[in-house]
Amino acid sequence: MSVDQLTELQHRLLDARIARHVLDANEFDFIEHDQAYLSQAKIIQHYCQETESKLSGWKVALSGAPAQAKYALQHPVYGHLCVDMQLANGSCIELSQLYQPKLEVELAFTLKEAISSRDLTDAELLAKVGKIRPAIEIADTRWQNWHFNLDQFLVDNAAAQFYLLGNEVEISIEDLDIHRLIEHSNIDVTVTTQPQDQPIRNYLWLVRTVMEQAKSLQADDVILTGSIIRPMDLKVGEYQFKVLGQNLSLQVI
Repeated sequence: MSVDQLTELQHRLLDARIARHVLDANEFDFIEHDQAYLSQAKIIQHYCQETESKLSGWKVALSGAPAQAKYALQHPVYGHLCVDMQLANGSCIELSQLYQPKLEVELAFTLKEAISSRDLTDAELLAKVGKIRPAIEIADTRWQNWHFNLDQFLVDNAAAQFYLLGNEVEISIEDLDIHRLIEHSNIDVTVTTQPQDQPIRNYLWLVRTVMEQAKSLQADDVILTGSIIRPMDLKVGEYQFKVLGQNLSLQVI
């Protein structure tokens, strides 16, 4: 994609995010893969400037085997989180304010220290995690009918829209793989995390990938470590989950 075409794409996706509308992916030419993450970062930078928000962390996306097989991936992908994407636990949101949302249940890791070195071991990176909290992510895309290729998904910030966090869980990161993650929900869900330490692997992948791209992670950054259920279409109703002893709830009207 030429520089002018790429700039137009960035402007239109930024406008779609702020003004809340969708675009037809068929209108745009092929995006080169190395342009996708760069464009994502530019769009989010401009979004924060336009909305007076700021970055709050990162999200892991396409972490499940079916999603990776669909896009011929050997690893997940990532997007940025912003402060104004976070909702309070128990929030009520209007379905009409979203485009085509999907709900995911995840674990969120909050960093207690910044990460700026590429030379840390897995154990040293895990020691940077200060809090582990259950999370709900509301993924939404600016591409009409969820029709996009991988690079269009990346440019659209990996469908990041909203997230909410529960209270800190009473568990150490080393023990995550021996606990059943979702203890209760008021709706049927399909748990996809196997084995159950997948959030740890996703966290390590995210940190190392960000560092390889000459970026850094800050203290208090929130990292959504990928859905532990099959994403479901968000509908009117109440969603309640108990994850590692902590309650999450969201009401949709």
